[in-house]
Amino acid sequence: MLPGGYAVDWLAAGTYDKSVGLSLFTLQVTHKIEENTDIERDYIVQTVSAATPEVDVDVIENFATGYHSRNGGGDLIITDGNLPIIDVRRVEVAEIAKVEHTDSRDKRPAQSVFGAGVAFFRGLVLVPVALILLLLPAQYLQGNVDIEGVTVEGGRLAVIVAGSVLAFIGLVDIALAVAVFVGRNWARILLMLSCVLTTIGAFIGNANGSEAVTLATSLPTVGLNIMVLLALSSHRAREYAARGRHVPKRIAGRPYEQAAI
Repeated sequence: MLPGGYAVDWLAAGTYDKSVGLSLFTLQVTHKIEENTDIERDYIVQTVSAATPEVDVDVIENFATGYHSRNGGGDLIITDGNLPIIDVRRVEVAEIAKVEHTDSRDKRPAQSVFGAGVAFFRGLVLVPVALILLLLPAQYLQGNVDIEGVTVEGGRLAVIVAGSVLAFIGLVDIALAVAVFVGRNWARILLMLSCVLTTIGAFIGNANGSEAVTLATSLPTVGLNIMVLLALSSHRAREYAARGRHVPKRIAGRPYEQAAI
């Protein structure tokens, strides 16, 4: 339901990309759109109406305030504030044009691939370190052992415990990475939780004045944890992991029929 009580099935925006440039607000590379956005909107409506006379078009005048302003990228926008509604319910769809419903959420996003990849390679690093600790000759187990930034005190028993813990963490990371890659939401949540706990532990250690820099709390690891959190908490990663659980009931019934542009 749109403001004002208008019922539609699809919402769409049509703008013309005229060039590539930098956002005035974020300095990111982005597209630059035509200042008068109504031109592309009206072109879409006219094209659909000309191609299919059965289409009805209603216009909600002053749906939004007509204004001259800027969008999120800093580009100027000019619009009259009107909102056309295209009604295609009278259009007969040829059998050959009917396709099985597809969902863009089924496409694996780059954010999920990045989060899973970091966890996978982190596990691949931890497992060999754990094997080194477990298989280290006895003559090297006296006193403190320092391997790849991991310091272990207490002799062979402590080294075995440390190696076992590292092996467990590494295998869990690999398992979570595979599950995130195939789109398991519980794995995404657990991987984000592990990143949160690791990052918090690093900050607590720093606040306590600890000078020990370990494999789990080093600056690059904390930075990667934060990047994984940003990636897996993104809209696309969340949609991909939660796909199939919130399918609109109307997909199984009638097709979508009205679009507001």
